[in-house]
Amino acid sequence: MQNCSLPQVSVVIPAYNARKYIAETLESALNQNFHSFEIIVVDDGSTDDTHIVVEKFRDRGVVLLRQANAGLGAARNRALSVARGKFVALLDSDDLWEPDYLQTMVGFLDLNPDVLIAFPDTLFFGESKFAGRRFQEVYPPSPPITFAKLAGLISHVSVDTTLRREVFTRVGLFDEHMLGTEDFDLWLRALHAGCRIEPVPKVLVHYRRHASNLSFKSTVMYSSALKALDKWRGQASLGAEERQAVERTYLQMQSYLDVRHAVDHIHKREYSLARMALRRACMWQPKWRYRAAQIGLAVAPGITRLALRGRS
Repeated sequence: MQNCSLPQVSVVIPAYNARKYIAETLESALNQNFHSFEIIVVDDGSTDDTHIVVEKFRDRGVVLLRQANAGLGAARNRALSVARGKFVALLDSDDLWEPDYLQTMVGFLDLNPDVLIAFPDTLFFGESKFAGRRFQEVYPPSPPITFAKLAGLISHVSVDTTLRREVFTRVGLFDEHMLGTEDFDLWLRALHAGCRIEPVPKVLVHYRRHASNLSFKSTVMYSSALKALDKWRGQASLGAEERQAVERTYLQMQSYLDVRHAVDHIHKREYSLARMALRRACMWQPKWRYRAAQIGLAVAPGITRLALRGRS
């Protein structure tokens, strides 16, 4: 890493209670074949020793900023406020880069000046049913990536992206009201503004999954995704295909949340509340299994409870 006045890349790392993993993450970022970059870590109100671990890397040029807990979006925005690179590389505090991550991503963007956002393939590891599998295998990018395909969950974009700074000038910063889906929200805005997003079919990131990952909290993630999609419902600027994709995914996610709430109520033996949640799910997505569960809860709640618990 060079301490030059204008690094080509700003590496942005938000960190919350990341003491266990962040040293390994920083080592992977520092040991790059590419050298014109800066690393900015934002300690987002950690209650452990995250800042103490990061302090040990200051003499290697790592910048540490600290703030009260405000979420991933706010932490990334804080880093962007001081970032100097023309490219921004997003790295989570528990993930790992291959040594040629920056060299490959900057090279790809230099060769493709019309691409504003690029993301490599990622290998899952840790506490995940996908451990040992690749992101682009499990969640295909299905290029060309369009607003309709992303909103319809046909195309998928990893958070481990490198993007041009002009993206933020064009569409704004991360929405700090999103919890776990601030990247999805940004990609939608970028695509709507005409930004081209492209996958790089090479594994350059190791994506760690563990119980404290925000992505593990599916109810929170889906609620946040609903907020991101709700911004686009009824937008006159969307074409017919885009509006249909937004509405279809919105209804699917709302139905999923209601079923999750029903399962939670069933676990607590709150059968009347479970029936209400399932009725709402049927309003969004009238599927036979939800209606069957409603009937089952009315006539045989104990058996239905055991059956649905297996789906949780």
